[in-house]
Amino acid sequence: MNNKNELMFEGRDKVVIAVLIFVLLQMCYGKMLFSTNVYQDFGAVVLNQGTTYNWLEIGRYGLVLLRYIFGTINQNVYYTAFLSSIFFVVTSMTFICIIEYLIKSNLNTITAVLFSLMLFVHPIWIEQIYFQFQSFEILFAIFLVATSLYLLFSADDLCLPNVICYLCSICFSVLAFGVYQSMLNIYITACAGFYLLSERRGSGWKNLFKDMFFHISFFMIDFLAYEIISHIFSQSDYIENQILWGQLPVKDVLLSIIVYIKNVFIGYGTFYTATYTIMLGLALLLWLVHTIIRYMQKEKLSNDFIDLMILLGLAITPFILGFITGKEPYIRSQLALPLATALLFIYNVKVVSLNFSRNRIYIVAVLGISFIALYSPLSTVLRLTYTYDIVAENSQYISCKLSYDIDKVLEESGNLPIAVVGNPSNIGCTSNSACVSPSDGMSDIFYPTYYQNYQYEPHYYWGTVWMTEYYKTYGISYSPASMEQVSEGVEVAREMPTWPAEGSIISRDGYILVKIGEIE
Repeated sequence: MNNKNELMFEGRDKVVIAVLIFVLLQMCYGKMLFSTNVYQDFGAVVLNQGTTYNWLEIGRYGLVLLRYIFGTINQNVYYTAFLSSIFFVVTSMTFICIIEYLIKSNLNTITAVLFSLMLFVHPIWIEQIYFQFQSFEILFAIFLVATSLYLLFSADDLCLPNVICYLCSICFSVLAFGVYQSMLNIYITACAGFYLLSERRGSGWKNLFKDMFFHISFFMIDFLAYEIISHIFSQSDYIENQILWGQLPVKDVLLSIIVYIKNVFIGYGTFYTATYTIMLGLALLLWLVHTIIRYMQKEKLSNDFIDLMILLGLAITPFILGFITGKEPYIRSQLALPLATALLFIYNVKVVSLNFSRNRIYIVAVLGISFIALYSPLSTVLRLTYTYDIVAENSQYISCKLSYDIDKVLEESGNLPIAVVGNPSNIGCTSNSACVSPSDGMSDIFYPTYYQNYQYEPHYYWGTVWMTEYYKTYGISYSPASMEQVSEGVEVAREMPTWPAEGSIISRDGYILVKIGEIE
């Protein structure tokens, strides 16, 4: 925008930004999005076309609805990847346009692209994409949340009656919440960030509390509608089981939350980086400098302290899931963390642009710091992508070796079902030094088997089911043995050697027994 109050977007600039976002995000995630490797839930969903899996039972009615609307209910990894690739860009551009509306100014190309990268280039997104057959719907839900909030913030400027805007906002939010429960956190984070950036928010504490009441009221309406619809379909305690309040002593729960927050701030572990801490620290520093300048000019500082309150509120929002559950949430569910980081980045650029526009060295410094801060998540994302690729290649190699040995016994014994028993922890992926080793080096074919073996009874039966599904996704048809056969095989296998040793795969009465690890 040439004029600060002009609301038109320059189409050519937006096309350039969209193309850059598409290319850069494809460089990060394209290999994994369009992969036919067996990632989480791949076999269970692909082999059961039209399945709603367990999503309705755990309250994800919106996810099921979107899968019917867009045809992703009939799984095809390339179709899903295509939609995800498009909505990485659509969601990014939606946020960018909303931010430009709120600040009444255009973002330049570098700022817009950096915002998008901070929003989507994060190790948390790698884990989300690992669940291949919900990544598109998650992106669409974030798009719905952004659109819902835009309708609330811009209702007075639209040609539609306010009541229509509000009803549409509620519908979009309720649908988004039903896609993934983390959208509740996304909504709160986005709302706090949008309000912080908005040029039209009310000044003074009275107007602040009035605006807070307005947005909290709409959130509660959205949440209650979501809860009612969710309980109609939900038949599971999936969510309740994740909450530690009441299950552990309060001291232990609080300690768990503190450790979780500390890990985020210090960037501890593979999936956390220093980017959030850098953006928040820079935002607080810029606020302080801006406030000192206004104090020296003898201006009233009440609105500055309101800004600080909103800024600190935004800083807290990524931890809401941890406060609710009483522990560190699943990594893939912490999507509000990169969103808060991206919104803090825009706040930093806005403060510098308003206060130091005459000396471009400040904005260059902020962009430079942002580039440096982005390096950590970018490098981790690329290393994780490479690691998952290596693990998948290793898994295919191991599965071919195992299949060859199983087929030799099947040729002699006929087409019998197989029972796979034992702890496969010693048969995994030997990562090279360029990898970030996930899952303790366990390969895709064995790690889920290990998980299934010890989470569900009878032990080893569900691990057997997983392995047969792994093979079926590649067109190799093995039938799982019955629960009784697997239970019998456990006792027999105690005296057998472990695969790949000779005698680790034998024919029993009506099934093939495979021992892939020690019996526990």
